[in-house]
Amino acid sequence: MNFLLRTLSVSYVRRHLMKTLLTLLGVVVGVATFSAIPPEERYFNL
Repeated sequence: MNFLLRTLSVSYVRRHLMKTLLTLLGVVVGVATFSAIPPEERYFNL
């Protein structure tokens, strides 16, 4: 729990701005891609 609080602090974001922005961009692109695919095409019915 201590690790999570330390990495989500404002001071960590300030020190590692590019790393934080790239991580957020990756999450946004992943969620957008997942939500753009129709539900019937998300999973393959084998």
